[in-house]
Parts: sequence; C-alpha cells; structure tokens
Amino acid sequence: MKTYVFGAGASAHAHYPLASNLWQSMEEWVLLDNTYRSVVDKVHEPYDDSKPFEVFLAELDDRIFHASDSCERKVLESLRNEIQYMAHDYFNSIRGNLAELYRLFAQDILTPQDAVITFNYDVSLDRELCRSGKWSVLTGYGFVIGQPTTSPSCKLLKLHGSSNWIAQLFGGLQGVGTISPDEPPLGSRPVIPDPEMIYLGTDLVDRGFRNGAHFKPSFIMPAANKIFGPHEWEDFWDSLWLQAGQAIAASDEVHIIGYSLPEYDNRARDLLLRKMSRETEVSICCRSGTNDLVKLFRDSGFTNARAAADGTFEGWLKQTHEFRDSRIQSSLSAEL
Repeated sequence: MKTYVFGAGASAHAHYPLASNLWQSMEEWVLLDNTYRSVVDKVHEPYDDSKPFEVFLAELDDRIFHASDSCERKVLESLRNEIQYMAHDYFNSIRGNLAELYRLFAQDILTPQDAVITFNYDVSLDRELCRSGKWSVLTGYGFVIGQPTTSPSCKLLKLHGSSNWIAQLFGGLQGVGTISPDEPPLGSRPVIPDPEMIYLGTDLVDRGFRNGAHFKPSFIMPAANKIFGPHEWEDFWDSLWLQAGQAIAASDEVHIIGYSLPEYDNRARDLLLRKMSRETEVSICCRSGTNDLVKLFRDSGFTNARAAADGTFEGWLKQTHEFRDSRIQSSLSAEL
C-alpha cells in the first residue's frame, strides 16, 4: 500500500496559490470581482496584513477569544466568516483550470488500494480521481454519503476540509416541527451540494443536502493555530485524522508532494513523523524545501527518506512512471 500526501505545491500547476501567497492572490482577485471589496478594506484598516496570512488569522482568532464583550466578538467573528466565504469563492473561481498533473497521477500512478492525504481545499484532484474510476465520492472522503459500491475505492482524506463541503443549519430543513432535539444543529458531518457532485463528474447525490438552504463553507482556516470546528464535528475531524494515521502506518511507501510541513502545523507533524514505521520508504518532493524536509525525516529516524526527482511534481510523476515501467519490464523478463 502507498500513501500520497499533497500540499499546496501540488496544486500550483492548476494555478492555485501557495499558502504564503494566498491573501495576496485573493486581493488581486477582488480587483476583478468587487464582491469582497469591503472584506479587504476591513482587513486593511485595523490589522497588519503585512504579516503572513497564517499569523494574521491566528491573531484574529486570539482577538475573538479575548474579546472584551459580545459586541466586539460578533464583529470579529463576522469578519472571520467573511474571509472564509471569500476564500471559498476564490477557490471556486480557479477550478476551471486544467489539472493535467493530477490527471496523470490519477490515471497512471494511483491504484484503488492506495490512500491520498491532502491539506488542500481545492477539488481539482477530487475530479480527476472521480474520472479515473479509482475513487468513489460515496465513501472515498472517509465518510459515508450514500450506499457504497462494490468497486474498490482509494481514500481521499482532506484533513483541512474541502471547498465542496458545506454545513447546513439543521440539515437545511425549515419550519416548525422539522428540528430534532437529538440532532446537532450542524449535523455530524459536512454535506456535498448537487452542483458539486456534477462538477466531480458524477450523477450521485448526497441525501443530506437540502437545496436553497443557507450554508457555511467547511474547511479549516489556514491559521497558524488551527481550530478544528465546529464543535459538533470534533468526532468527524478526529475520524479523518485517525484514518490518515492508519493509512500512514499501513504503507510501505509514503510520497510527500508540495507540502512543506510547517512548524506550526503540529497535528500534521505528529501524523507524518510519529504514525509510520521508521523503515517506511519516504520520498519528498517540495521544490526548494525538499532537502530540509529530507533532513528532518532522517533526523527523526527515517533512514529511507530521500529527495524525489528534481523537487517538482512534474519531475516526480516522470520519475515514478519510469520506475514503475522499469519494474514491469523486469518482472516480464523474469517470467520469460
């Protein structure tokens, strides 16, 4: 079994921004679409947005937690929510771009027995996995949204959420008598709207979705100190991370592509540095950060950690494809 770990660098070929450029990219997008102009202005006025976006968000969360009164807290929470909606719509504005490297990965490298862990919100990888026939949206996200198929499906575990996951208050139901006192207000998991299913290329539906109801995006904001909420979903997030840990532990190969493993992502560091055997083959492909990550893993006892290809996703794909073909040729020669 193999596990593939993707970060923002893997989606860069489809013109998604790196985490370090996210806010700047969103600002540039707002110049073309003024819908969120007021949000940008609010960020500029009282806050120092010259700081890394992750630090800015962490400080915003800290201000919310230490707000002097409920009025101040509501204002700050409103700004945070607006930033999240802005990020949601920004990512959706990009997803029409081709994702050729993801297509090649899904068709030529991945098998249904493998697992994919991603820290990205975008759904370009999801769409290519769906098109490949090796992944099913019904169970492939690590939670069940419909009757499973008999065909094997790889796992796509999106540990920071996804731009096609939403939360609907009381399941989107409205009116007297529709609310069960035993059901958490936001349910026990995110739901996937019908248009998002169509985008993935499937006619399947999530029966938990209610069309026309108010929704909130369901991804973890990229703050330095990440908050895995809402609180009703603590078990949901824990389940995804548990499945990721199990996949990592069961893998004889782990490939880390475009993910720099930031120091402040403590949960991700615990996952990748503590959940797998020290004998696991770890290949790392993270452009200029590749050598530093290789050193980190080797210093942590992973004797089989190595740099992959030239540090680019494209180079990794080419190298992996050629290695696989050479093994197939060797196997055929041995049989003959």
